[in-house]
Amino acid sequence: MTVEVSEEIRDIPYNKMFHIEHVEIDLPEKAKIYESVKCSECGEMVSEHRSRVRNGKIICIPCLGEVNK
Repeated sequence: MTVEVSEEIRDIPYNKMFHIEHVEIDLPEKAKIYESVKCSECGEMVSEHRSRVRNGKIICIPCLGEVNK
């Protein structure tokens, strides 16, 4: 049964299966690119907006969670 259905779908002309038309869209604004900074706890680079400053040191969010425990 699956083979017959597959063959039937395969044989349908594309213009019967799909409606193709040109469209115009508004493009979204470009994403802001943040600087990379080094976490003072683990030493890994992290996007600036995904880091926090604690006691004057840059800390990534996962390390910040460990500091708060």
